Amino acid sequence: MNPMSVLFRQLEARIKEIESDLQQLKKLAGCLEEENSALREKLAMFAGYGPKGELQEQVLEGAFENLKKIYDEGFHICNVHFGQLRQEDCLFCTAFLERGK
Repeated sequence: MNPMSVLFRQLEARIKEIESDLQQLKKLAGCLEEENSALREKLAMFAGYGPKGELQEQVLEGAFENLKKIYDEGFHICNVHFGQLRQEDCLFCTAFLERGK
């Protein structure tokens, strides 16, 4: 057999191996895309977003109530002093609470 024929057969065998590897990679990529999509949906659900991506009203109400409770316990809820003890009413905190009503 001539050396050129041997090289072509080896090349052809290698191309078939590469094609097989490519098909496996395509299947894996498809599975990963499905898993990624499912995980995004779960993450959105845990973050409080509905199926169309809008923030659920219940989550907002619950978050607002938690902040109000923190404020009533004597802590700042404003971005300026968040979590620090309050000595008196804070304009930033009360403005935030008024905005949420």
